[in-house]
Amino acid sequence: MKKTVSAMILTLLTAVLIVAFNIQATESSEPPETEWSRTYGGIGKDSTTHASVVETSDGGYALAGYTASFGAGSWDFWLVKVGSHGNEQWDRTYGGGAWDEGRCVIQTSDGGYALTGYTRSFGAGDWDFWLVKTDAGGSHEWNRTYGGTGADAAFSVVQTSDGGYAIAGDTYSFGVGMADFWFVKVDTNGIEQWNKTCGGGAEDAGRCVIQTSDGGYALTGYTKSFGAGGLDFWLIKADSDGNMEWNKTYGGADFEECTSFMETLDGGYALAGWTYSFGTGSSDFWLVKVDSSGNEQWNKTYGGTNFDRAWSVVQASDGGYVIAGHTMSFGAGSEDMWLIKTNSTGHVEWNKTYGGTSRDRAYTVLRTSDGGYALAGMTESFGAGSEDMWLVKLARPPTPELYIRRRGAHGVSGVWPEWQVGLSDWEQTLYSRILNYGDVGAWVEVEFVVYSELAGIEKYRSNQAWVAAATWIDDDIVPGEVTVTMSFTPEVVGKYWVYGILYFKFGDMAVKEPYYLYEDTLGGEGISRDINVGFKVQEHL
Repeated sequence: MKKTVSAMILTLLTAVLIVAFNIQATESSEPPETEWSRTYGGIGKDSTTHASVVETSDGGYALAGYTASFGAGSWDFWLVKVGSHGNEQWDRTYGGGAWDEGRCVIQTSDGGYALTGYTRSFGAGDWDFWLVKTDAGGSHEWNRTYGGTGADAAFSVVQTSDGGYAIAGDTYSFGVGMADFWFVKVDTNGIEQWNKTCGGGAEDAGRCVIQTSDGGYALTGYTKSFGAGGLDFWLIKADSDGNMEWNKTYGGADFEECTSFMETLDGGYALAGWTYSFGTGSSDFWLVKVDSSGNEQWNKTYGGTNFDRAWSVVQASDGGYVIAGHTMSFGAGSEDMWLIKTNSTGHVEWNKTYGGTSRDRAYTVLRTSDGGYALAGMTESFGAGSEDMWLVKLARPPTPELYIRRRGAHGVSGVWPEWQVGLSDWEQTLYSRILNYGDVGAWVEVEFVVYSELAGIEKYRSNQAWVAAATWIDDDIVPGEVTVTMSFTPEVVGKYWVYGILYFKFGDMAVKEPYYLYEDTLGGEGISRDINVGFKVQEHL
């Protein structure tokens, strides 16, 4: 009689591994430690401004702003390069005999720097956009002004994918209103390629620009021409040629000013600034999260009874947000730097003030390559002059952990049909349902470890999948859920045992160490009605 080989899986797991996990900071209520702080300046007023610090390719930092202590004019652009511990390596001033204020610095692809701001020393008008390009040592390579006969002020610059630059600010020389957003695209040598204005009949001011993942641009600032109140946050999405695709306003009946924003891990945007319409004080930090089309998902205010203003926002490695600014409600002085860390839905995890007895402000926060943060701003409490640049380096926050709670199995999944096939065709599928009860989403993979006494141990990786954070509906938690799968082919008949190793990463952090979910030895026929991780491949005559 011809021998027929078949495979039957008596119990293949509906939920091979069923887990619930929370991802959170080990000490979520504790801010990171301060590693060091440094001031830079002379006897006059010297300050960083908006978007005014970058981590450099050598592990140090470059700060930009203005100086009244050094240079040729009343105020000059000032670029300060420091090492990884904040020790000054060199500084350079750029300017003429009048008022020149640096607002933003980036490190360029050639290792040099590009600074933008506005100048009264050069150009065609009252103020002009000014773009200064330097080499890696801060030596001037070229500079360009852009503007008309009115006041035109640049606040933000990015290097674009073609090696040129995009500059954003506001103009009183062009456009339809009192002031309009002004967006200028230039080539690698600063030669203007095109410019666009956006605005209505009133005052509209651009503050930030980024190049988006689709090759276009997004700009933010505030508008008095559109929206619900006196001033509103304004978000504009443009294509790669600067043509508006859509725009959205956010605000209440009073005044809101957007000072910083970023493209988030989910493809949306987070906007930060301050609000007079909402919150508890005279003005409060305001964080607005929107989707990729600008539709508001949620907003949160942070503050006390006095004036509190946010100037910068970055996304944390765990998907939350870190917001920097200054507060008059808390701290030791009349104004203090204020740093707030939230989870991915804007709920505060920790906050801390930095400062002395006078005025101290944070204008920029950035995530550093070592996992910490750097705060740049100005201080009147410390330093050599009436106002100095201030750079504060914070250590890496406590490492988040994965908490696993074992949950019961969900019964027998059923029986695979008999296959009239050879052993090499016995492809089977394992799958794992993962439940996330935490407030941070994560990328997950499962390594299935399959063991048999005859074949030994084989390891198989599942697909990588995103499991969303949990949500709350009417006070009930609804976990994020995802199923990952893996296919394998048993090479011999006999009993098999399976356990899984969960790998995870949240945000853009590297994959962490594996966390074991189950490692169960099953008796009898390799079938467990409690765990559902054993199965048997058998031969029938």
